[in-house]
Amino acid sequence: MATTAAANTLLVVTGASRGLGRAISIAFANPKWKSEISALRAVLIGRNQVGLNDTKDFMMAEATVPLSVSCHCLDLANLDNLELSFEYVLSTVKSKQYERCIFINNAGILEPIGLVAENNLSFDQMRRHVDLNITSGLFSSSYFARHFINDSSSTYIVNISSAVAIQPFLTMGMYCASKAARDMYHAVLAQEHIGDTRVKVLNYAPGPCATDMSEELCNSKTLDAELQKFFRQAKQNNTAVQPKDTANKLAHLILQSTFESGSHVDFYDV
Repeated sequence: MATTAAANTLLVVTGASRGLGRAISIAFANPKWKSEISALRAVLIGRNQVGLNDTKDFMMAEATVPLSVSCHCLDLANLDNLELSFEYVLSTVKSKQYERCIFINNAGILEPIGLVAENNLSFDQMRRHVDLNITSGLFSSSYFARHFINDSSSTYIVNISSAVAIQPFLTMGMYCASKAARDMYHAVLAQEHIGDTRVKVLNYAPGPCATDMSEELCNSKTLDAELQKFFRQAKQNNTAVQPKDTANKLAHLILQSTFESGSHVDFYDV
């Protein structure tokens, strides 16, 4: 499904106010993609308006092709308003205007962290985790898919995954479970569109990134000791994956369409 000429592109990113979501947004505005992107319309979604505005400014400073950016401050864990919020956000764009539509499903949280059988995992924490990482995450991709797949020349739906989706990590049971659920949901979505060359789905694991999430792991009082040692050493030795580097790899994967739809691709595989 590689595009042979620069395409008018729509990019929607959740969790775009900081960290990896910000880096991904900026990556698509990089001038290196001017032969793949003729014009870019970006829709940034996140919980912090100031952070979203900063991401927009970084994108505008980077871009050399026509760029339009809108920011929407939403709490995607608020399930009561989720559908109405997405309806409003996506009403501001018309998919038929774009030759390529990209949805980056990035929003998520780590907590709660702790041993599965210990009492530090409260019901309220678990419910909020499921609400955002699973229910909201799955609904977001489903909503985007049904609104854009039939209108765009090419649609890319990207689930930001993790190594924990395919491997158990001690004390990260909730995060492992939610990432695995998201991977499988997107794999099914890909299977449902086998033979449709307009649609590709990717589960992308960005690697252990130097973001606020890695800081949470470094400072957690309930994370497995060996895992915490790994993240602290990565921070100390500056060996953590830089958000810019993994975001650029993801942009390359999508814009060059160099992946099998439904696959789980890790930063270190590319």
